[in-house]
Amino acid sequence: WMDNRTATADWERQRENEARMEEEDMRFRNDFTDRGNARSYFFRNKARILYHLGGSYEHEEGGFDWYKEWEEWANQQWRRQQQQQQQSTYQQQQRQTNQQYQRKQQGQKKQEFHWDFDVNDPYAVLGIQRGASRQEISAAFRKQMLKYHPDTQPDASDAQKLRVERSKLITEAYQKLKKATK
Repeated sequence: WMDNRTATADWERQRENEARMEEEDMRFRNDFTDRGNARSYFFRNKARILYHLGGSYEHEEGGFDWYKEWEEWANQQWRRQQQQQQQSTYQQQQRQTNQQYQRKQQGQKKQEFHWDFDVNDPYAVLGIQRGASRQEISAAFRKQMLKYHPDTQPDASDAQKLRVERSKLITEAYQKLKKATK
């Protein structure tokens, strides 16, 4: 019996709450009360109001094409920015390519050697006096080749392998002197 009584009371409270909510909705739904002013204003200006609502009206500050104009301007700015970025990227790639090419070219350039003797004088290359005998020339040649030939330095670094140039000079000097003493 108690449960039935509380259920009935809950149901009645719910119905009262719903009725109150409907009254409030009706109150807010009818919050605009016209004493005839709005209605008379509408009928007086009906043509102008409908003309504005129709969209064919141009505003005093100009048409409503400003958005289209702005959109075109924004697209142009974006395209310009994209072109500048592409050009910048292309120029950066070109610089990198040029730098790599220049480094490669510098690496391929033959180094100029500055010897402590006259390259054109075969006696200076072999480190002997002018007028030396054939035996002295041969001994100097063997001594210089043992000292500067790249095959005698198997674990030499790249800088030390530049001795190839010196060994070429020694060989040329020996051949010149050998021909001259015949």
